Amino acid sequence: MAEKKILIVEADPETGKQIATTCRDFNFKVGVLQDAEDLVEFLEEDPPHLLILSGDLPEQDGLLVCNAIRARPALKRVAIILSGHVSRQADFEAHRNLKAAADAYFLKPIDTADLLDQIERLIGLPSRPVGSKREKSEALAVSDLEPQRGSTQEKDREIAMLKESYISMDQKLTQARQESASYQEDLRRMEKRFMDLEREHQEELDHIAMSKDRVKGEGEKKVDQLDRENQALQREIETLIAKVEGGKKEVDQGLRRAHLLEEENFKRENLLKERIKDLLNQIDESKQAKDQAHLQMEEIKAYYENEFNRIQGEFQGIEQEKQKMEQRVVKAYKKIKLDQVRDEKIKKAIEIALQLIQGRED
Repeated sequence: MAEKKILIVEADPETGKQIATTCRDFNFKVGVLQDAEDLVEFLEEDPPHLLILSGDLPEQDGLLVCNAIRARPALKRVAIILSGHVSRQADFEAHRNLKAAADAYFLKPIDTADLLDQIERLIGLPSRPVGSKREKSEALAVSDLEPQRGSTQEKDREIAMLKESYISMDQKLTQARQESASYQEDLRRMEKRFMDLEREHQEELDHIAMSKDRVKGEGEKKVDQLDRENQALQREIETLIAKVEGGKKEVDQGLRRAHLLEEENFKRENLLKERIKDLLNQIDESKQAKDQAHLQMEEIKAYYENEFNRIQGEFQGIEQEKQKMEQRVVKAYKKIKLDQVRDEKIKKAIEIALQLIQGRED
């Protein structure tokens, strides 16, 4: 049964060593990288069963790298575990809802038991931990999945990787238009890499030229083949350089458009500031009018309170006068009653007197 491969991309050496040791104890074939440069192309060349990717890489955002890997159909079978510091927890929660989400997420420091549980869930554990020192010494070194630098085959591989990178240049240019400064830096780095590759291949050619006299039979055929391959590679490099120049022009156009947009946004910002200033002035005027109206209302309130007090005083005077008038009416009514009684008495007295006078006359 073929060994299951795990690739660890971790900038922190201690964390990478800890994860690698844990995986090797279970007889995984482990490779460790400290950055994600050309990672997508490297995975397409030799895809692992599991990728443990850090979200805290110094030059690249691990979440964006995960998105790029998920966009490649050839890498859909690669399981991905994302790790990061506690400060990335909110980013991880948002990333879980994307189509390009990873299969698992861990916050650092990573718990070894939890990590092994996720590895077993995603790709299974091939065996129990390595027990003897001899078994541990036979575990693959960190560089098992890394290319061996310096050989001619590796130079060919690097050029093939660069060729693959440039084939997808149109897709990368779309993102570069939005991040033009970063893209220009990438172009300069690629140009420098091309120059380094050309220098290395020239040194290789010089070495081959010096070795031709000592090479016979199949060796001479190999040299001729390398010459032809190198010429083809030189033509491809020239084509790629032309594409880079075209990309530069598109970036310059994008920068000019960005400059125009920046000027337009500046004008809009000034108009918005003027509008805000006018609104603030209107608010101040409204506040002053409100304060003035409040003062007027206070004056009106005071006036009506004084009028109310005055009317209330007059009403109280009228009540007192009414009471006095009622008292006088009562006295007058009593006097009238007394006068009526007296008149009745006088009337009766007169009637009696008249009767007496009439009686005497009779």
